[in-house]
Amino acid sequence: MAELQTRFCDFDVRSVNKAEGKITGYLSTFNDIDSYGTYMKKTAFDKFLREFAEHGYLPALWQHDRTQLIGRWIDLHTDDKGLIGTLQLTLADPQA
Repeated sequence: MAELQTRFCDFDVRSVNKAEGKITGYLSTFNDIDSYGTYMKKTAFDKFLREFAEHGYLPALWQHDRTQLIGRWIDLHTDDKGLIGTLQLTLADPQA
């Protein structure tokens, strides 16, 4: 069984639609060394994005807590800068 690894990362917010509960931003950028010493290549998320496309669902968790689902990622893709995604919050959830 693979070891579960979680890391804190800044979410570089690009747009917020409060009425719809949507937030879009960069989850990771390419060609930078982050605070963990990790360097992301442009192909770093290829396998993950293929799996996301197959399943079409990725939950959004509060503080990585699997018991606190606050929404779901409705779009994830890469561009020249990095991994960008749109999060759809569950507006009925006060935690979201």
